Amino acid sequence: MKKILISGYYGFDNFGDDAILHVMVSEIKKHLNNPQITVISNNPAKIKRIYDVDSIHRFNSKEIIQKMKDCDVFISGGGSLLQDVTSCKSFLYYLSLIFFAKYLGKKTIIFAQGIGPISTMIARFLTGLVLKKVDLITVRDKESQNYLKKLGVNSILATDPAWSLEISTEEHLLKVDKINIGIQLREWKSLTNKNINVIANILSEKFNDEKNCINLISLQDSHDLEIMQKLKNILLKKNLNSEVRIYSNLSIDQSINILGNLDYLIGMRFHACLISANFNVPTLALSYDPKVTSFALESKMPFINMNALNKSKDNFVLKLDELISNKEKIRYDLKEFSDKKSQICRDNFVLLLNTIIQE
Repeated sequence: MKKILISGYYGFDNFGDDAILHVMVSEIKKHLNNPQITVISNNPAKIKRIYDVDSIHRFNSKEIIQKMKDCDVFISGGGSLLQDVTSCKSFLYYLSLIFFAKYLGKKTIIFAQGIGPISTMIARFLTGLVLKKVDLITVRDKESQNYLKKLGVNSILATDPAWSLEISTEEHLLKVDKINIGIQLREWKSLTNKNINVIANILSEKFNDEKNCINLISLQDSHDLEIMQKLKNILLKKNLNSEVRIYSNLSIDQSINILGNLDYLIGMRFHACLISANFNVPTLALSYDPKVTSFALESKMPFINMNALNKSKDNFVLKLDELISNKEKIRYDLKEFSDKKSQICRDNFVLLLNTIIQE
C-alpha cells in the first residue's frame, strides 16, 4: 500500500484546481491497489468528504511534517504553484514543501504544472537548486519547459490533467429539447456593468428564440455568481423568448456534465474552455489572461480580448457569427486537438503511476 501526499491549491473552491485534484485522485485510485492518499488543503473537512481521502490543513506544520515523514511519495501539482506573480509567500510555501520532501529522502514528483514567472534572481536560483533533485517533473506547456531549461532543470512536456476528465453518468442537467448556449463569466476588472450589458444585448439579439436555452454557469461562486446573477436579471428584463437558467454550487461532475453537453459555450475561465474543447463544444473564449489566449490559438478556437470588449462590440458579434456558422469545422478541429491532448494526458498519468510504484 503506497502512502501518497499531495500538495496544491486545493480547498479554495477554485474550479480548475479542484478539477485537477478530482482526476488525479480518480486515476491513482483506479490503477493502484488501495493507496493511502492525503491532500494538503485549505479545507480538510470538505476535501475528505468529496474525494474520500485524508486531508490536513496547509498551515498545520506539525501534521505536514508527520505526514511527510510517513509518506512514500510526495506529489506537487498541478496548477501554477511555482510562480511569484500571485504571491511570493505562496511560491516559497510550495517550493519549501518540495525541498522538505527531498531533504527527507522521499520520492518527489512535480506533476503537470505551469512554471513561472519567477521575478527575482535568488528565487530562480533556489528553484533550480531544489528542482534538480526531484525524481520526476512534468509540465503542462512548452513555455514552462523552456523556463525550467533556463534554470538547468530537465522536464517532460505533458498537458493539463483535466484532459482526462469524463462526463459522469449523472442525469442530464441541461434541457434536452433545447439548443443549449452556455455563458461562463467571472469577476474581472474589465468586466464592468457596461460590458455585462454589452454581452446581454448581444445574447438577446442572437439567441432570442424559444428553441434556445441560455445557461449561465457559475464555476466558482465567490467570483462568478454575482456576475451571473447580474446578467440573468438584465436578460429577464428583456422578456426573451428563450429560456434563461442559472447554475451554481456545482460539483465537479455536474460542471463537466453541463460544459460537455452544451451546443455552444461563451466562456472566460481557462478550464471552462478546456473542458468544452475536450468534448468538442464550439466555444468562443473571452480572454482575460494570456493562458486563455494561448489556448484559443493552439486549439483554433475563436476568441476576443476582454480588455477591449467595450471598444469591440462589432468584433464580438463577428466572432459569435463565426462560431455559429462554422460550428462543424470548429467541432472537427476541437476533436483533432482534444484527441491529441487526451493521449498526452493518458501517457502522463502512466508516467506518474509508474514512478509511484517503482521501488
